[in-house]
Amino acid sequence: MERWAPFSAKTRKYFGLWLKERHPGCGHDYVLHNSFGRPMTVPRLQMWLKQILLKRTQYRTNPWGLESFSFHRLRHFMASTLSNHGADAGTVMAVGGWVSARSMEAYVKIKPETVKRSYDEAMKEIEEGKREGRKRVLTLEEFAGTVGKDSEKAGN
Repeated sequence: MERWAPFSAKTRKYFGLWLKERHPGCGHDYVLHNSFGRPMTVPRLQMWLKQILLKRTQYRTNPWGLESFSFHRLRHFMASTLSNHGADAGTVMAVGGWVSARSMEAYVKIKPETVKRSYDEAMKEIEEGKREGRKRVLTLEEFAGTVGKDSEKAGN
């Protein structure tokens, strides 16, 4: 499945530099390739990145590296960070590649301060009358009244 991923201006800068340096005669359109010019596979790329990021690997030691690293944890971090900074569920699902909110919800950890901020903003909008044009949830009585009226119209 093909997906897209947004990135920052800093990433765009370094990506542009890499494309200028990338071997143009490698014979494929993959962004990354190995030292032989062949497309970089996901397992090989993960191994290579862990060698760079981790403090200790079987091949070398990096004094500045991380004690541990997990690509899977990045999904949790991305989903939680986006959600806690105002992204709606649809955006988080699209960026993370989830097809349902249920599959995404296990990755998102909403901070209590995010819940409070979102609640306060919604209440402020309600008080200022800014939510007038938005959809709202009907009360049970309103729903029952609407259903009754619709049934009467359909019968006539």
